[in-house]
Amino acid sequence: MRHQFIVRFLISSLLFTLVTSVVCAQSPLVFDGLIEKLRKSKADTGRVTVLLELGRHYVLKPGELSRDLDSAVLLASQAQTLSRSLKYRRGEGNSY
Repeated sequence: MRHQFIVRFLISSLLFTLVTSVVCAQSPLVFDGLIEKLRKSKADTGRVTVLLELGRHYVLKPGELSRDLDSAVLLASQAQTLSRSLKYRRGEGNSY
């Protein structure tokens, strides 16, 4: 019984490590893609979504700095302002 627990724990730990490393490795690619989407987006609900995704990226990226958190707040504020002008309640709510 204890042996099964140890094996499950080790397998779970290994999977978690692999998934985390893959996500972190893809992070710059995701960031660049979001920046490109933001450049091409119009002032619509899609832009609100991209602004919020970029903000989440800044908050969740490994080793974030205070300027990253400042960027996340700025992006959320922009998403909130745009959502209000579009009367997009979901975007406004997600920007808090």
